[in-house]
Amino acid sequence: MTDRNTFFELLQAGVWGRKAKLDSPPMSWQTVFDMVVQQSVVGVTLDALQTLPKEYMPEQKLLFKWISNAYVIEKLNKQVNEALSQLVSYLDVHSVPSRLMKGQGCASLYTHPLYRQSGDIDLFVGAEQYERAKNLIRFCGINIEHESVYDAHFTWGQVKVEMHRFETKLYWPSLNRRFQLICRQEEWREPLTFEMDGQRVAMFNATFNAFYVFVHFYHHFLQAGVGLRQVCDWMLIMKHYEHVIDWKRLHDYVTAIGVQRAWNVFYGLTVEYLGVQLETVPEWMREYKAADVQFVIEDILKVGNFGKFGKSMQKRSFGGGFIANIESFIALFIRLLRVSKFGRREVLAYPLWKVFCDRSMFNRYKSKH
Repeated sequence: MTDRNTFFELLQAGVWGRKAKLDSPPMSWQTVFDMVVQQSVVGVTLDALQTLPKEYMPEQKLLFKWISNAYVIEKLNKQVNEALSQLVSYLDVHSVPSRLMKGQGCASLYTHPLYRQSGDIDLFVGAEQYERAKNLIRFCGINIEHESVYDAHFTWGQVKVEMHRFETKLYWPSLNRRFQLICRQEEWREPLTFEMDGQRVAMFNATFNAFYVFVHFYHHFLQAGVGLRQVCDWMLIMKHYEHVIDWKRLHDYVTAIGVQRAWNVFYGLTVEYLGVQLETVPEWMREYKAADVQFVIEDILKVGNFGKFGKSMQKRSFGGGFIANIESFIALFIRLLRVSKFGRREVLAYPLWKVFCDRSMFNRYKSKH
């Protein structure tokens, strides 16, 4: 089998909890492993890899590296799980409700949750409780390390936390107004819940969860790129909660912020490359362009998780200021032109927002001069 076909077979088998089926070993297991790393699905694919016949397996050294990486992911997940349980419990005791955004809530939908590569904890507390929640964090002797318009960053135990008063924002003003209205309507509706180390953790309701997770990775896709880990998360939300999601309400939200073409192409990608099978596909999701799907999957495989392997991120100098990022800006501009068909207003508004509203880059440059 080709290296790419092997990669997608391992990913599908890992996500859906079945045995991997290969006609023959790939041309290069090292290439397959590199793809797995770039897409942040090392752990998810390991289960599938271990179902292969011995004669199809990679050489011992590479197999050990694969297993070692998955072990690190498992260990980090246990740290995140413990921190999440403690933090939610602490806020609950002090009557601060919260909603987990993405992260371990998505992991709970995988066959082997500890093998889904984790990041930090994104926890929504809302605008009304935000200041009180920050004071409770400070009361524990924990510093707020950084604060943006919509979240505060701190470290709980050994885990980075982003505590949100707002979910996120869109850059085109009229679209953002619609998006914020949707968020205010949805964020405290009856939540989904799951158990984490003995603590009940709440997430957004199924309809809004599918919508928000999409908006999050859609923004990353436009700005730098997105990996298949995020797409798998979104796909599993839709599949796991397909009988709970209000598909008409969801369609209203998708059209309200002008992302139906992008939504449909990513759904098409999950069908063509990730093996999703919804029992009943809503009419509005059934049509997508094959050329769009091909464009997006090639982009994903090229730039990797959060665009880390794309030119914009590779050339970026974090903290280096305006001049140090000229090459990165040029690469970003070229990218925005390429992906503009999936959201012209957001693509136009993003660089304007960076120049006129996000002053952090210029402030860093001034501080060095």
